[in-house]
Amino acid sequence: MEYFIGLDIGTTAIKGVLVSIEGEIISETKVNTEFIFPKERYIEYASEKHYEALCDILQKLSVSISGASNIKALSMSAASGNTLLLDKKNKPITNIISWMDERAVGISPDGIDVDGIYGIVGWPWPNGMFPMAHLNWFKREKPALYRKVHRVCMNNDWLYYRLTGEWKLDTSTATTFYLQNQVKGDWHKPYLDALEINKEALSVIGLSGEVCGSVTARSSDETGLTKGTKVILGSFDHPSAARGIGFTREGDLLLSCGTSWVGFYPLAERELGISQKLLVDPFLSPKGPWGAMFSLTHID
Repeated sequence: MEYFIGLDIGTTAIKGVLVSIEGEIISETKVNTEFIFPKERYIEYASEKHYEALCDILQKLSVSISGASNIKALSMSAASGNTLLLDKKNKPITNIISWMDERAVGISPDGIDVDGIYGIVGWPWPNGMFPMAHLNWFKREKPALYRKVHRVCMNNDWLYYRLTGEWKLDTSTATTFYLQNQVKGDWHKPYLDALEINKEALSVIGLSGEVCGSVTARSSDETGLTKGTKVILGSFDHPSAARGIGFTREGDLLLSCGTSWVGFYPLAERELGISQKLLVDPFLSPKGPWGAMFSLTHID
């Protein structure tokens, strides 16, 4: 029997499920995120505890069957937009800054036309939240620390790196970085230049479903998984759900309820999603449709 692990790297918790090759759920578990609030409007969490939470989940799932070698691969769905800064040895020099953090709200990024962000990134400027805004804030407010930054990542590629030793990120999740040219599927150099970031400081962007790498000997000891287990690039959370239930054609509509109500539907043309003021995801492009999302965050 072969098994697979699916991970949901959510805002408030990491959730994991072990499924058989036939799709039967064998085991599931979760670990809540421990937030840190160092100042008013600051929302962070510790990078090492984040990885330890992932290890805890993988350990529990791997012992739920006899023989972890039968677990062939794992992948991650994620609600991201969180920021982590690292030094030359890939050691964190900040906590992970949550996408909910508001320290940079109201501060426009230096040298970047916020009105043009939507067409390039696929998501409109979020008024000071998400990595582009976090990086601009560090550049302006913490220049000495910012000069020490050797690598910039989100919690997603941090976890991929800890598992595999590879710095990679899927184009869907990279959308929430706000530094990707979504059509080209690569980092947008004018934004990197404005933030004084070298492309080499960022992960290599790949497509959802590509192999990121394999579990290393060290992460095998930490997670209970067998060395060599494949780690597959995932995607943003709602596109992941659409893939999982087979909503992959124009005319399909996925409605999901979590932190907010979200609608997701595939579109053949990216520009249609932009014209409708929706959040656009690469989804199955370039060979398939793009994805469009709308969100209902509250009801008055």
